[in-house]
Amino acid sequence: MTSYIKKPIPVQVEFATSAGNLPTPEGRVAYESGDALVTGVAGERWPIRRERFERTYRACDADGAMGRNGRFMRQPALVHARQTVNSIRIPLERNLGILLAKVGDWIVTGPDGEIWPVANGIFQESYEPAGAPEYSE
Repeated sequence: MTSYIKKPIPVQVEFATSAGNLPTPEGRVAYESGDALVTGVAGERWPIRRERFERTYRACDADGAMGRNGRFMRQPALVHARQTVNSIRIPLERNLGILLAKVGDWIVTGPDGEIWPVANGIFQESYEPAGAPEYSE
């Protein structure tokens, strides 16, 4: 796997006022009231648990605040990623859904061990190499 950093790209966020399911490019994901519903660079949408969102995002605007809809940016974090050669099903924690990574998509592992798929085009636009490739045996 190679290390990457998410580019500092603002995303639009609304906070869910009730529980529901959100269709993402990789599959449907359940969310709870208060969770962040994020719209990314290609118009794709995905939910993020409120507590994780508060740890990993910050408001872009001076008057932005957690819990208030607006523009937010992911705080820099080192992630690991690999491009898929086969389709892979990824079960989400807390039984929130199962995502499908298609051939050529990227499997990203965050600092807290969470795993998620990212379509190749979105990955290329949203992530940059953190340095030299890491080698594993």
